[in-house]
Amino acid sequence: MIRINLARKRTTAKSSASRPHLPTGLLIAVPVTVLLLSGGYLGWHLIQNRSTPPVKEATREPAPAPAAKPFKPSTYSKADIVEDVVQEVTEERAAADRRGTLDLPYADLSFLEKVNYEVLFARNVFSMLSRVVPAGIGLRSLEIDNFQTLYAVGLGTSRELVSSTFIALKTEKLELLPKPFSYITSNDGEGYRFVVTCKIDFGLNLADPFQASDHLPARDDLPILTKRISRIGDSTGVSFKGTPKQLDAERVGAYRRFHYRYRGRTTYNDFVKFLLALYDARVPCAFRKINLKALDGTAVDVDLQLIITARE
Repeated sequence: MIRINLARKRTTAKSSASRPHLPTGLLIAVPVTVLLLSGGYLGWHLIQNRSTPPVKEATREPAPAPAAKPFKPSTYSKADIVEDVVQEVTEERAAADRRGTLDLPYADLSFLEKVNYEVLFARNVFSMLSRVVPAGIGLRSLEIDNFQTLYAVGLGTSRELVSSTFIALKTEKLELLPKPFSYITSNDGEGYRFVVTCKIDFGLNLADPFQASDHLPARDDLPILTKRISRIGDSTGVSFKGTPKQLDAERVGAYRRFHYRYRGRTTYNDFVKFLLALYDARVPCAFRKINLKALDGTAVDVDLQLIITARE
């Protein structure tokens, strides 16, 4: 089985032949910051109609109208439900302001909140991996899909080492799926093979200095931005094959979402450098899919699907 050495630098074909059976793990130091967002408030008002009392006699002064009774909903009316829901949303936004993180599911975010979440997602994933994956763990493949799922296949030198990695994953903001989606098994006497499948929900980091919604390009600037991504790849050791291929485009209000595919070859460490360089350069591209597969030595095949949100 081919393995990704996540800590070693590039090696020549000669040096890769003498490498140990298991890679030495991965180490990425990525600061994880949070963002700040305040939400809106929704008010709901009930208008109550009042009736006019009849006049007793035409020759007499009209009797004063009785005081209006307070409105009482029927037994089946739940007048407080909307108010309670609004209060909960408002309190959640206020709490997010205080702690700097909006803990809402990805599906419940607004459009621009999703854009911010998506652009930071890949960096957050690899930062998390640096915290939980120790030396002695190597990966054969790593897949990230649709800003929600992580799937990895790898090897560990001992069952205890792999088990401790599973335990560490459970302390992060993700759900480690049970068997048959995640498991550990013997690898014919050469360590232990494992499969990990996780559902990820980091929450929205609103205090991060890079808020992608403030850096969205105009539609006419897309060719410049795609070339810039390729140049940053070259400068960090990621060699892309040819020009990126546009897969799709969709319109969302005053914005348009463009989907591109980049393919190439690199090492794991250089791919992480590529992600960090994009962040430092404030390039507002989001990695909808990341597929890394081990080749020979430390080489890794890279297949990426990016989303660039542009202003019309």
